[in-house]
Amino acid sequence: MINEIATQFDLGDIERIEPFEDKGNINSDAYRVVAEGDWLLQRINPDVFRFPDRVMTGYVQWLDASNAFALVNPDLGWRELELAETMSDNPWLESDSGWWRACRLLPNVRGFRKLDGAPANASFELGRGLAISRAIGSMLVAEEIEPSLPGYRDAEQYWRQHQAIWSGDATAYLPESPELRQSTGRHFERSLGDAEFETRRDHPVAQRISNLLQAHLAEGRYLSAGLASGELDRTVFHGDTKLDNFLFDASSAEICALIDLDTVMPHTWLVDFGDSMRSVANLAGEHAENADQVSFHLPTFEAAVNGFLSLADELTDVEVQALSIAPLSLAWEQCLRFFTDYLRGDTYYVLQDQPADFNLHRAAVQASLLESMLWQRSEMAQVVDRALNA
Repeated sequence: MINEIATQFDLGDIERIEPFEDKGNINSDAYRVVAEGDWLLQRINPDVFRFPDRVMTGYVQWLDASNAFALVNPDLGWRELELAETMSDNPWLESDSGWWRACRLLPNVRGFRKLDGAPANASFELGRGLAISRAIGSMLVAEEIEPSLPGYRDAEQYWRQHQAIWSGDATAYLPESPELRQSTGRHFERSLGDAEFETRRDHPVAQRISNLLQAHLAEGRYLSAGLASGELDRTVFHGDTKLDNFLFDASSAEICALIDLDTVMPHTWLVDFGDSMRSVANLAGEHAENADQVSFHLPTFEAAVNGFLSLADELTDVEVQALSIAPLSLAWEQCLRFFTDYLRGDTYYVLQDQPADFNLHRAAVQASLLESMLWQRSEMAQVVDRALNA
């Protein structure tokens, strides 16, 4: 079947097709096609993305804007990305087996899963990449892009899911939007019996996390509130700006591309900034063995802020203030998502040979990260002030 799919794209003479080693967790049907150049052939996962047409529309729009940015700013070293067209001149293939795309793999690049082993200036370069991502998103019209994952990165919806699971009353918290109900309705339902739910809810770690989330609800909903009030502009964001989705030039070590464009949709670019800082400045990692030893690494944050502000311009006063708050918001949100799924019965972050309390542990890691940020929030604000006045 893969040979048949590949030959429907204009890739040139195909030498071989092999499983793609670094395929990720979502679009797991992924293959390297060696033809005229190397290509990544992927099937969009229909279990995660219920609207593949929206995925590809946002993908193509972001790719076009990214390439336009690269052409206008040749001194920044940003690389152009390329989607192969099908023999019918379409940038994706609709087949009986699903939606497929083929993206050319960039030569002479490197990616990194964590800072350990990355170039010394990787945090600064990541900040530059986030500024470029913000610029690319600003080239798109938010109203013209429909969400590929309705409800994604919506702190209000995640909180309502949590309340539904905690209370056991899904009906009271379901979203009014029919589209959101279709996409997220199952996340408002417990899959655990009452006894197992109560055991999980009453776990001492669960009680600590619950209290922390409630106490810092304002920080968690900060970006959502800013969008609702109009203080923050609704732009277009990438949606998954973790370190390993950025590529670095293997020779110069400069940031040169941002890949994995499945979650391009309307929101505020500050979600991308906050989530990237939440993940990269946790040097212990999301799966740290001892959650109590997790902390937010301020020097990493400072280097990234300096890189970001070296390129970003025309920030409003509210956006400047949000640079030091967005990481807290995203740590709160990710803690909430892991914790809610633990209480729900692990139906979103499905366990794969992991212990039954794995999502509780991941929530505890994020809780420790959030607490570390809260202790350092004034220092984080000072980092932004210093970078602005440098």
